[in-house]
Amino acid sequence: DCIEVRKAMKQLLTNSSLLSAIVAPNARHKSEQQREQGFLQATFCPVPIGDSPSSKRMYDLLHFGCIPVVLSDELVWAFSDQTNPTSVARDSLLVLNHSSFAIHLPQSVVQYTAQRSLREFAARKRDMGVLPSGTLLYDLLLQAQREKADWAPAAAGKTRKVYVNPLVQVLQRVPSQDIQALRRAIQSAAPYYRYYRMNESMQAIPTSQHVLPDGGALTALAYALQQRKERGVDRIRDACLQERRRKHRYINRYHCDVDKSDSLIRRRSR
Repeated sequence: DCIEVRKAMKQLLTNSSLLSAIVAPNARHKSEQQREQGFLQATFCPVPIGDSPSSKRMYDLLHFGCIPVVLSDELVWAFSDQTNPTSVARDSLLVLNHSSFAIHLPQSVVQYTAQRSLREFAARKRDMGVLPSGTLLYDLLLQAQREKADWAPAAAGKTRKVYVNPLVQVLQRVPSQDIQALRRAIQSAAPYYRYYRMNESMQAIPTSQHVLPDGGALTALAYALQQRKERGVDRIRDACLQERRRKHRYINRYHCDVDKSDSLIRRRSR
């Protein structure tokens, strides 16, 4: 699935570059500085599935204000209600609501036609994703189908029509108030994913100057450790063992890590 989703993303970007209403990323922007400039200019930044339950790109995007669009059935955010759901009611400031600062869609959305996705999620519409306002991404895709948005005119100088991926159809219809809400939440969440506070005067890597971390990630880590202490180390250990025994689709099914078997099982036997 990993390779197939990334192939679909590549085709999506190719097609989007032909649409008059969309400014797609420039494939020639390969340097780190150019990529960062792209993050700053973009509204949405896709995060496709990979070979682990988390991705560095997820956290990088927050620091540039780009709204992460997570295309995965398994990717989760650290320090969030996805990884620490029992603590949300106790301290909402230190357990982040992932849906407030990121958009999550099933990985199949980018692979299936809009009609197929609508059929697949007809009985579980919320599973396709929910925006901060409560708007269902399913309803946005349904709206796009009513507007016959599968095909769109190409940019000036192009004669043929261009196929519009369902992901693009959905993102084109995200209300402006939700975009603003997501961006505000990003500003609140991003500090908890930094080991160092933003300091424009710093010219060197902090560790090379023996500067101790002072970012929000330390606060979040301290809170997580306190939770372990309060809940009991034995209980946490048992939960970890149970998780390791569970079959993880992101390892067995995805080909990004060229792994034919359950890596967690194999690593335990070493």
